[in-house]
Amino acid sequence: MFDLNPGDPVPLGIYFGLPEDVYHADPDAKGSTTIKEVHVNAADHQYDRLKGSKHVDAFDLGSALHARILEGKDALTERFSQGFDASKYPKALVSTRDLTDFLKEHDQKGLSGKKKDDLIKWVLEVDPDAQILDVLKKEFLDENEGKIFISKADWELVETAAQMLQEDRDLGPVMEDGAFVKGAPEVSMFYMDGDIKRKLRVDRLLRHALVDLKSFSPQTSGNMVRLVRHAIFKRFYEIQAADYLRSFGLIKDLFNAGEVEVFGEQPYDTFLEECFASDEEPTWIWVFVKTKSCPQPLIVNWTGQQRIADHKQMVVEAMESYRFFVSEYGEDALWHPQHPAMDLGDDDYRGGAS
Repeated sequence: MFDLNPGDPVPLGIYFGLPEDVYHADPDAKGSTTIKEVHVNAADHQYDRLKGSKHVDAFDLGSALHARILEGKDALTERFSQGFDASKYPKALVSTRDLTDFLKEHDQKGLSGKKKDDLIKWVLEVDPDAQILDVLKKEFLDENEGKIFISKADWELVETAAQMLQEDRDLGPVMEDGAFVKGAPEVSMFYMDGDIKRKLRVDRLLRHALVDLKSFSPQTSGNMVRLVRHAIFKRFYEIQAADYLRSFGLIKDLFNAGEVEVFGEQPYDTFLEECFASDEEPTWIWVFVKTKSCPQPLIVNWTGQQRIADHKQMVVEAMESYRFFVSEYGEDALWHPQHPAMDLGDDDYRGGAS
């Protein structure tokens, strides 16, 4: 659909159906994660960006949940697969010993010193239907080339989460078989905010709202409301949401002025016009899904207008910090915040410190 590969600069515009890897690999555009990290600690952001971060399975699980819930089963199976399950083949030949025993049972001679690959070929010559675990695994990997593998337990968790959302009395009416059907999924937007190329990817764009699906694995058990509140505050989700709302407003102005191009297929011809028609800011909705123990959902409507305004100001300040550090040190060197010395007096101790 798009003549773009991961790592290519994505032209400015609004995209329906842009591949996730193309979106994330744009070499220039800064997303809400950058803004949040610069707000929290600019030096840490730059250090981690330059030194790289380790791949974690939790990212794959979150991406699988996004595919299943935001786009449906077909999107999940197109991009993900359960890992190879050897237990499905209890009678398969596994070791070199298994292969040689099989060949001896079929009156084959001269087996001494043969490598495993040669023994596999020999077994298949004797019986083309023989089950050999190495062969079965290779066929499985070939059939699923390019897919992300997740464990059987995570696959079951994703499906359970989808059905839990479907049974939710508020979410169920806008879903079918555990997937959203209203609005448009994974809508990507690229625009210029002054001299900085920006990007955002709305999990589910509705005419009146931006929906953000968040999977989280709390370290403790307890009431979902308490756990979700903690996740929002601990992970600075409010500044990410404020950045999206601010960006959405800027893109709305560009769209209404006819200054933004649209790529891909909208749900229907007037969809974006309806999304950008209102003078009111869209509602921000988090859909949290707990991925530890029961994958239950909780909807959060962010309605605090003062907090939204305060966090939009934090976004502006983070962008100014980003511009400052880039101008001082560049994009390819560590940033040095030059913290002033801290005075710690008698009245500054809290929490029983000794």
